[in-house]
Amino acid sequence: MARNIRFGVLLTAMVIGASSSIIAAQSAACAPSGGLSFICGVQAPEDLVLVPGTRWLIATGMTAGSGLHLIDTFSDGALVATVLMLPGKTFEDVWAGRNTGVVLMWTPGSKDFRMLEGTELPGNNGIETSSDDREFYVASTGLERIVVFSRANPSKPLRYVQLKEFAPDNVRLVGDRLITAGMIEEEPSCGGAPTKPEDLRCPRGWIADAIDPKTMAITELGRGPAAPPYTGTATAMPVGDNLWLSSFNADRIAYRALNSSRK
Repeated sequence: MARNIRFGVLLTAMVIGASSSIIAAQSAACAPSGGLSFICGVQAPEDLVLVPGTRWLIATGMTAGSGLHLIDTFSDGALVATVLMLPGKTFEDVWAGRNTGVVLMWTPGSKDFRMLEGTELPGNNGIETSSDDREFYVASTGLERIVVFSRANPSKPLRYVQLKEFAPDNVRLVGDRLITAGMIEEEPSCGGAPTKPEDLRCPRGWIADAIDPKTMAITELGRGPAAPPYTGTATAMPVGDNLWLSSFNADRIAYRALNSSRK
């Protein structure tokens, strides 16, 4: 139940089998790069969702002008959603560490979403709910943190984990671990950290981490160098022996063996 909303909004998405035995031969334009192999021909496949009980992924991208970045549900049907930037806020505010977004909640029987005061962060990005419905997790791109809030009292964070070297985009609960990923901030070939939206199109390296949601201990799943034309790492999803990486601005999804991605 807690993941059904995602499948409802991904009806036009591309479905991908996370098994090397069914991956078609790639063209020269889709050749491996930077230790990554690719599935090409998808536009900005930002979100990856694992179909429960299978090795299949659903991939989808964001449409221009969308205000809700991601929606997740609790088992009673309540919805939580992030707004990356409220009206009047900019990416420059995100990178400066100024609050730009918020979490919204809708409960069955309500007419509208309501804003959860206290959940404002610099760049409220991905969101995930806990398996027991008591907490939800928000990726703050500007703070480079995964922040935990109580559903009963979201007026202030319960705890957070400070990530290193990358700004998280999405966050997923896979088994008993949170999985997050993003682009390396201080990329020398891009002139350092991004300061304006155009900088996000420069190919950057990537990092994927697993996080214990109780202790907030981090285990690095993998990292890699810039692998043009792939860039824009947004979601990481371990499936079997492979680690899959999405993109918010490329025309491909990346994958590599989990063992080879550990550094």
